Amino acid sequence: MDSIEEKIQEDLKDAPNDSIILMSTGAEEYFTAVLSALEILLNQRKMGGVYITISRPYSYLSRVLREKGIIIKDLLFIDCISCMAGEMPGERERCIFIESPTSLEEMAMYIDRLAEQIKTPDKFLFLDSLSTLLIYNSLRSAEEFSHFLINRLRLKGMGGIFVSIEHELPEDLPQVLSQVCDKTIHV
Repeated sequence: MDSIEEKIQEDLKDAPNDSIILMSTGAEEYFTAVLSALEILLNQRKMGGVYITISRPYSYLSRVLREKGIIIKDLLFIDCISCMAGEMPGERERCIFIESPTSLEEMAMYIDRLAEQIKTPDKFLFLDSLSTLLIYNSLRSAEEFSHFLINRLRLKGMGGIFVSIEHELPEDLPQVLSQVCDKTIHV
C-alpha cells in the first residue's frame, strides 16, 4: 500500500456498514487516518454518523472536513473539548457542546438523540480517540464506556469506529476491546 488512505480503503473494503472497528494508528498518521475513514463512510458509503470529538474543537474539525471535500451534511458532532478550552460556543445546528470529556453519561445521552436525527439508513459512531478519553477518565471508566457504546451500537444496528493511538493506551485496553469489536485495523 502506498498511502494511509489506500490502507484504510483496503481494510474497510469488506467490512459491513454495521461493523464495530477498532482503528489503531501512530500519532503522526492519526489525523490522516481519521479523515480517510470519514471520507469512506460519508462520501463513498453515503452513511450518516455521530462524531465524538475529544481531541479537536468542532469549529476546527468541521472546517478541515469541508476543505478536504468530505460531505458532512449527514454528520453530527458531540464536542467534548471546546468548553474545557474556554470557548462557550452555545448549541449549534450540527453540534452539541458538553462541559468535558469526563461527562460520559451526557455523551451517551446525546449519542442517542443525535442518531435519531440522522436520515441515512446506515449510521455510525466515530470516537476520536480512546487515547484522549483516557487523559480525562480512569481506565475502568473508559473501558466500561466503550463496552456500553459498542453494545448500544449493536442494539441499534449502527457501525462504529473507535480510534486509538498506538503506544498511548494501556496494553490490555486494545486487547479487551478487540474481543468485542468486529475488526481491528492498524494504520
